[in-house]
Amino acid sequence: MLDLQANFGDPLVNIVIMDEHRPNFPESPEKAYLNKEVCVSGVVKMQNNIPYVNVRSREQIKMKAKATLEDIALYIGDSVTVSGFIFSGKYFAESATSPTLLNMGAPFPNQPLTVVIEKADRPFFEASPEQFYLNKEVAVSGTVVLYKGKPQIVVHNKEQLKLLNNNGIMKASNVVTTSTPPPQAMPVSNPAQPTAGAMDEVEKPAEFPGGNDAWVNFLKKNLKVPGQLEENTSKTVEAGFYVTQDGRIENIEIMKSGGKEYDKEVLRVLSLMPRWKPRQKGRLLVGVNVKQPITFKNEGIEL
Repeated sequence: MLDLQANFGDPLVNIVIMDEHRPNFPESPEKAYLNKEVCVSGVVKMQNNIPYVNVRSREQIKMKAKATLEDIALYIGDSVTVSGFIFSGKYFAESATSPTLLNMGAPFPNQPLTVVIEKADRPFFEASPEQFYLNKEVAVSGTVVLYKGKPQIVVHNKEQLKLLNNNGIMKASNVVTTSTPPPQAMPVSNPAQPTAGAMDEVEKPAEFPGGNDAWVNFLKKNLKVPGQLEENTSKTVEAGFYVTQDGRIENIEIMKSGGKEYDKEVLRVLSLMPRWKPRQKGRLLVGVNVKQPITFKNEGIEL
């Protein structure tokens, strides 16, 4: 039972959700709608001199406030605009429908909202949208629907998925070198997560187990120069990969080719990596892209 009050001096109206209708609402509706401004539709009846409305579906309770990621499950069926960061994404190129999924507010599987780009609409977005929008703050507009119990919005063009100002963009890469430690990412507060003091603002980059020296040693120990290079020549490969919020390595790819044999050797060694320590942003563990240039010379490997 929810107590509704239009104005302070008005009598209370009880909003009743029977047990058989609870599955039609967000989990724990008595908590989800608490202190929220809503518009309720239904037949007003009286019981014990108190008006009440029996509601059977979420279509009878509409939120009046601006949608936020925290409350997005309350807006199922509504057309909204909501902003937040894209924490992870994936293009399912091998599946029958080939969707692109962007996880907003948190990495998969904890995202409050999934932004879906269908196969036919992918050409209307930036190339590789699962990477382009990663770690950037966006505003997404569309109708909120449920898919397998998770809220999602399907977008068909860039007008529905807009980047917010550059000051709100998180740094997407850590470049690892031998001369300097991995750079700190730009500290940006998560709009969906209230800060609770200085500890929440501490940021640590993703890290190979044992730190930067261990990372360099791992690469130099395992990488082999394929064949003989001409004197005073070198081959540079730039590779990238994604460290998930639990330290797993995904999406290993060559970003700048040094030649087929050299690319193959880099991919071979990167596939041997153990889990990393994930990037920490405040009290959250978040995914991040890592970029690494590798130069092959006859004398050995340079990073």
